[in-house]
This record gives sequence, C-alpha cells and structure tokens, in this order.
Amino acid sequence: MGNERFASLLRGVNVSGHRRVAMAELRELHLGLGLADVETYRQSGNVVFTADSTPERLSAAIERAVMERLGHGDVDVLVRRADELQAVVGGNPFLRAGADPSTVHVTFLKDPPAHEIPVLDAGRFAPDSFEIAERAVYVHCPAGYARTKLDNGFFERLTEVRATTRNWATVTALAGLTAGAPARPRGSLGARRPACRPGGQAGR
Repeated sequence: MGNERFASLLRGVNVSGHRRVAMAELRELHLGLGLADVETYRQSGNVVFTADSTPERLSAAIERAVMERLGHGDVDVLVRRADELQAVVGGNPFLRAGADPSTVHVTFLKDPPAHEIPVLDAGRFAPDSFEIAERAVYVHCPAGYARTKLDNGFFERLTEVRATTRNWATVTALAGLTAGAPARPRGSLGARRPACRPGGQAGR
C-alpha cells in the first residue's frame, strides 16, 4: 500500500453555530489517530494528511473519533486519495467548455449512486447544470451557488448517498496540497499493522 496523501472532507459540521467543530480540533483529532503531515484548509472541514491505509479505513476511523472525542454522531467523513482529487480536477466538463471556475462546484459522493440516475429535464434547473461522475458531481451555477436548486441536499436525494460540496477553488487547493511528497506517518493509522485490517478500528 505505502504512504499516500489524502484529504478528508467532513459533512455535517460547522465552524460556528450548531454542531460546531473548530479546525484546530480537527487537526488534533487527525494527529491523535497517528496521521502525519496534517494540514487544515479553510474553515470548512477540510484536512490533508499522510497515511499508509485506505480511504475506507480512514473514513471509518475519523468518523468514530469525531463521535467519541467531539460528541458528534451524525458526521460523515469522505476521504479521497491525491490521485482521485487530481482526476476530479482533470475531468471537469464545464471548464473544458469555457466556464468561469468561480461558478463551478463539486459535490463529492460518499459512495457511487445507489441506483441508476433517471434522465431529468435540464430546463428545470436553467441556467444551472450538472454532470455526475462515479463519486463526484460537477455543478455549474452561473448565477451563484446560493441561488441554485442543485444544492447538496438535492444530490443526496437524487443519488440516495451522503455527500458534501466544495467550490472549485477548494477542490483545486486540496488537489495541490495532497500532491506533495508524503513523509513517514507516525503510527496508528499511519503505519501498516494488524489494527488496520478490515473490521478493525483503523480507517477514515
């Protein structure tokens, strides 16, 4: 497996108000799991780190730590490898068509859609549009994301999968941060050991 760079994207937490989690707490939580090179990005639940594990195991472990250490039991953690983020950046259909990057968002799906997505009347959402990849939805909102019907909840209902959305600047920043050379993790989830096998508590 080897050391890799990952990004964890938390759904269902805020940096202020209800279900508040400070970014410093998220950083310490990841460090407490033995993950290395931990960095947070903006005040929106994004953490970049190095580990010798899998996205599934990392996701499960971070979710468990959020519940046990921070007291939030309904928080989903979506973990993506560096190469997965690079693929998302390289596969943006709207940028290839000349869209303004500031009008593009990505809704990350925790799993592939639970069923085949029906064909929808594009006119219902105009001028907004979207394109679904395996575990990411590219969303183009020329009038701004705050006014779109194609929000995170829409895609969770459409796909029946938990999701979290980031703007294009954040997506590209996370891709860049995870592209750095990995350092040696410190232990726990960062090292290959029996606790990281399927069914154990190590992961996400």
